[in-house]
Amino acid sequence: MLAFLFGTLIATVAPSPALDIASAGIILEQGWYSVESERGRRFRWVDNDATFKVEAPTARLVYVTLGVAGGPGLGETSFAVRVLDTSNRQVDAVLFSAQNERQTLVLPVNAGGSTFKLHVDGGGKRVGRDPRVLNFRVFNLTFPGTLPATLAEVKPPVQSGADISASGVRIGNGWYPLEHFKGDTFRWVNNNAQLIVDARRDEHAQLRLAVATGPGMSERPFTLYLRDGGGRALGSAQVQSSNNVSFTVDLRPGLNAFVLHADGGGKPTPSDPRTLNFRVMHVTLVT
Repeated sequence: MLAFLFGTLIATVAPSPALDIASAGIILEQGWYSVESERGRRFRWVDNDATFKVEAPTARLVYVTLGVAGGPGLGETSFAVRVLDTSNRQVDAVLFSAQNERQTLVLPVNAGGSTFKLHVDGGGKRVGRDPRVLNFRVFNLTFPGTLPATLAEVKPPVQSGADISASGVRIGNGWYPLEHFKGDTFRWVNNNAQLIVDARRDEHAQLRLAVATGPGMSERPFTLYLRDGGGRALGSAQVQSSNNVSFTVDLRPGLNAFVLHADGGGKPTPSDPRTLNFRVMHVTLVT
């Protein structure tokens, strides 16, 4: 491939997978600039809406680690990257800053693979003589280890100590940090927040949650879905302004992963770069 930069003809070739930013099973599609290297770190600049495909033999929820830093096109070091599907529906969103350049995405992948888009709001500034728009650069788009057969096989880091979860339930990926406001303790969620239950035997149980809608949903009622580690829907409940919901689950010995999912939402909050679709005040397991 031939590329022109600053009036100079530069010959470029597609890099081998080992020299690119994506691991095997993740295919970079449209919207990526060529691979560059600085201080030993490889990356690709992105204007906006760079697409990638995650391959999977069966439908499942998949973890993907994303490393990102802001560029001169955004002019910000703290910003949100939204992940959209091919219908431009938001499936995840993560916040990056100079202190936190690595986040984990939870993506619903169809059998055979699914394509997703990395999108930022705003940006578009050009700097100097570079004709490109350099909104952000991506250092890595990788699986955290080998691709799991199901989400339940992944053992993500969990929080300990005082939190929104009672004994028997642990917080997994997809949650914003713990907050306290006007006497309430809660965690905000963009989407696909994970709960982990470590069961000793086969048993039926109930997950009970105190949930409230948020500005990402325009403070309107919405339907909250509970999915298992393979992405299958286990139940749904209507969330009003703030109310309790419960889901019946079948537990198996070992780690059981569940994901809280909501369709729609994604409306920006003027005073907060995060997507605050809903918040959870309490989670408990009743067996």
